[in-house]
Amino acid sequence: MSFNPTHFFNIVVEGDLVDEGGAAVQYRYDPAKTYYVDSISRLNATTAGGTTVVINGTGAGNGFPDDTEVYLAGVRCATNYSEIGEYREQHLCEWDDVDCEGLGVFNFSITCLSNKWNYLSDPWNREIEVYWPGMGNALNRNKSTVNWSYIDLWSAKTTWGGEDPPLAGDSVVVTMGQYIVLDVSPPPLNLLLIYGGMLDFADTVDTGDIALNCSYILVNKHNAVPELNFAGSPGYLRVGSEEKPFGTDTDNRAVITLEGNRKSLEMPVYGAKVIAIRNSVLDLHGKVRNRVWTTLAETASWPNTTIVLNEPVDWVAGEEITLGSTGYNQVSERAKYCEQQLLN
Repeated sequence: MSFNPTHFFNIVVEGDLVDEGGAAVQYRYDPAKTYYVDSISRLNATTAGGTTVVINGTGAGNGFPDDTEVYLAGVRCATNYSEIGEYREQHLCEWDDVDCEGLGVFNFSITCLSNKWNYLSDPWNREIEVYWPGMGNALNRNKSTVNWSYIDLWSAKTTWGGEDPPLAGDSVVVTMGQYIVLDVSPPPLNLLLIYGGMLDFADTVDTGDIALNCSYILVNKHNAVPELNFAGSPGYLRVGSEEKPFGTDTDNRAVITLEGNRKSLEMPVYGAKVIAIRNSVLDLHGKVRNRVWTTLAETASWPNTTIVLNEPVDWVAGEEITLGSTGYNQVSERAKYCEQQLLN
């Protein structure tokens, strides 16, 4: 069986250990002879490949061995020209803005060029492997912060096979092995199916506010693919994180709007105007507020410009407030909307 550095296994040694001559053999782990991965120049790149990556480390001797191999999420990162692959039947070095110079192992610094993603497993927050053939992997000191993701931007043509991004009314599938970052507000979509992949809202000063308008959003688990030795993957729809809620550093807003009316066609089981989650993950984190909803202390009647609440809130001017219906007739009772001007 050929060795793949993405495969790990436990070893249990029993009985007396002797060499071919019968002499006792001792095994010892020596940290002083271990190589370490300390940092990486970037944490992600496009699935098309062609991105220059620099990995720095420390360890024994004067540097990493010359035959060291690098794998990003299990895909070879080329340290020489012969390891560089193709994208869409064209050598990566022939694509614009791809720099194939300066690759190699230089003491404890490795410069390599990413190859295209193989879509055989989850592409986010994956392992970085610096492998010395016949000896083993360098130890990653900071796996939580030094990892790798293959991502595609929604706005990029390479995400859509060289075509323009989805148009109004289109249905979109984010499938197994895809990690798409929503860096623009797309036109209103029909169906968004996240089928074992991830859709992640960008939160940078350059991207600004992000709006996603859909009639249906379904986040579903992708089944196993035995021929690829892959156990399947849940879908992910992520806006911010628990550690860093969306807009924390940027004041950006993320808005998901479900479009439709009472006559909209319903999906079996889930219905219409829906975010449906099946064996998958919906991860939404906005700025922490002391209260996102409350009740009225006094009846709000038309044309009042002031509402009185039962509890203090930290809402700010310009935010939208929804006053829910107090009746059960869906035809005559409608929610009321207003922009907050003053709170009592």
